[in-house]
Amino acid sequence: MNAIVRMEFTNMFKNYYSFEKITVTSQGTAVDFAADETRGAFIQATTFKVEGTLTSQAQGSSTTKTFSKEYTAKPTQCYSLKFDASNIGGTSFDITFGDEPTETIDWGNIDINE
Repeated sequence: MNAIVRMEFTNMFKNYYSFEKITVTSQGTAVDFAADETRGAFIQATTFKVEGTLTSQAQGSSTTKTFSKEYTAKPTQCYSLKFDASNIGGTSFDITFGDEPTETIDWGNIDINE
């Protein structure tokens, strides 16, 4: 059984962070998403990892951080990951599970704006 993962990067996020790609890995198969991609990718309905390297575009300095988070996919679900910097310097992104309400996922101790 498969699930689908999609990425969305808001304009605020793309204006504040630069990155080459965000990678989703499931069962050893990696799928890369660029900033302007809107496609979905089929993944195995198991644990999947989302990872990437972001560089802040803060005035006067830039900081680069790598992040990695794991989630569990259920069969036949669509997982839409929305990366947003709603307030410049945000340290979280939104993830929506299928039709469920959006939930904010904290990056934990990953502070992009150190």
